[in-house]
Amino acid sequence: MRDITLIVKPTHACNLNCPYCYDKINRIENRHAGAMTMDTVKQIMLIFKSTVREWTWHGGEPLLMPLDFYYAANDTINMQPDINISMQTNGTLITQDVVDMLKKYKIHPGFSFDGIKNEFTRKSTGKIITAKLLLDKNGMGGGPIMLLTPENIDNIIEEYEYFKRLRLNVQMNTVYAAIGNDGATPIDPAKYAAGICKFFDYWMNDTYLPQESVLCETYLSRILNGGRSFCSDQDCVGKWFGIHPDGTLMPCGNDWQEDMTFGNIHDYNSVEEIMEHPNFIRFKAETRELLDSCKECPFFYACHGGCYAVAYNNYGHCKKPSAGDCSATKIIFTHIFNRIKDVDIYTDGYKYNPHFSRVLYKLGHRGLPLIRESLASET
Repeated sequence: MRDITLIVKPTHACNLNCPYCYDKINRIENRHAGAMTMDTVKQIMLIFKSTVREWTWHGGEPLLMPLDFYYAANDTINMQPDINISMQTNGTLITQDVVDMLKKYKIHPGFSFDGIKNEFTRKSTGKIITAKLLLDKNGMGGGPIMLLTPENIDNIIEEYEYFKRLRLNVQMNTVYAAIGNDGATPIDPAKYAAGICKFFDYWMNDTYLPQESVLCETYLSRILNGGRSFCSDQDCVGKWFGIHPDGTLMPCGNDWQEDMTFGNIHDYNSVEEIMEHPNFIRFKAETRELLDSCKECPFFYACHGGCYAVAYNNYGHCKKPSAGDCSATKIIFTHIFNRIKDVDIYTDGYKYNPHFSRVLYKLGHRGLPLIRESLASET
């Protein structure tokens, strides 16, 4: 069954110094340093064979690797058909030569861009905008990923409008604590929930040149049990793996210490052997304990216990969900449920953001007015 996602980090080196970077610890401590070799790429493909669905180049900054590496590596990956290759980059190193490589392998890159405050966090705003224009010129698409932090959580609406003016659909991810980096400051849960709820209301009712919102649409899909979710709200054990430049395996591409690594890809002959590693067995057992503790929650179907990496960063284990993360999620889900329960898109859909109405229609939402009308017609 083809269901594994690999987050492959060919290098931890980076040409930026973002204050909230969760990968910084690897550079500070020189962990898993160096550049990935083709031998490691070939070994990854040998072990995972036909199980891989998604392969994401990550980092560090992956474009610090020479393009010859990507031509050779992507050719090796494509020997196994139907693998979707993607790349997450900071966008500052995208040139026409890079675009040519991306086009050949149908890679639509995600690039990091912090909107209004980008020059205070990532800097290099001009380079990123230029890169986006170059991607568009070549019909490559690719979209910005912005990080929500304590500094911008109160201004999500302004950021949304900023990206609208740029005609960009922005994906908003959330900062979380990172070991070894005091600059990675989580958002207060109550403040986070308030910011998301305020933005959802604005987006839901936006009819002036409205844009999609991955953030809002995913929350909406989850509350309606529509299948779409964040990577942080899936039971990812055995379905996701992160791989360091030297071939060291971990649960995903996030911030994991050495006690939660699963040996090295060069030490194995199959995926099943990886799952026999003592740390993998412990990781799975801890997450089963987390899931058991959440099963009575009315929102369990939508969040599945939350992100294991966030739990690990908070407690040093994955036995229980992060209390703050959990409380914010409950507030947001409750708020969205109360907003949509009286919405009748079949009569009043024009009053709302068409992207909001599209999600409700696609998932077969029936608001209380329509249900009451249907019940009345039967009596």
